[in-house]
Amino acid sequence: MGLFSRRGKRPEPGKQREMSFGHGELDSLRPFVMPPDRLPPGVAEGAPVVMPGLVMATALFTSDRIDFVPVSFMNGLGGTEAVWVRAMCNVENLDGLRVVREACDATREDTELVTLSGDDPFVASRVAVLDWLVGQVHGIPSEYGLIVAVPSWHTLILHVVRGMGVLTALEPMALAAGHWFRNAQSDQGISPDVYFVAHDRRTQRIAYTDADGKVIIDTTGLMGEMLFGPAPHGLALE
Repeated sequence: MGLFSRRGKRPEPGKQREMSFGHGELDSLRPFVMPPDRLPPGVAEGAPVVMPGLVMATALFTSDRIDFVPVSFMNGLGGTEAVWVRAMCNVENLDGLRVVREACDATREDTELVTLSGDDPFVASRVAVLDWLVGQVHGIPSEYGLIVAVPSWHTLILHVVRGMGVLTALEPMALAAGHWFRNAQSDQGISPDVYFVAHDRRTQRIAYTDADGKVIIDTTGLMGEMLFGPAPHGLALE
């Protein structure tokens, strides 16, 4: 299987190592969210799409190594669904997340950004268990949807849509995502983009910074449905 080390050093293409799986190894399975073209051959093929341009690979984390499990290898582990569920359950049981909450407008609670960071390389990959994550940081699901950014292995930014304050939060969130992506170590950047996740888990890229550092925001598509659509899943803005 191809691999990354925790420090982000990429081995030579096609490098393999033989592995056997027991109970301990299954406990070490993790979801690993990345653009498919930055994963070793065979790892992204058939992997679930979690955001536009990002897939959930399956990794085995031991000590300071990240080894990727090709989808074709999963039949011997109980099948793809069983492996994916196990990996997602495992990441839910990790601790060590640092949580920073900050309102983009101090007068509005509905402009809050929640930034998650940590030392393990699967902080952003917790986007693969988004319902669990929202439950942890918000307590209840959002009927309007979520705004999410996964700029690096060690950083995830989340905004739970509660009102029109989402429009205030978008630009600071895009700027923060671009900053964390550009400053990620080695190959540890994931995406500088910001995504909208609708109440039914459809997803759309809605914001990014261009080459000049200007924030581009798209309020059409799913985002437009939420902003201008009727309750209970739309804000009905004029």
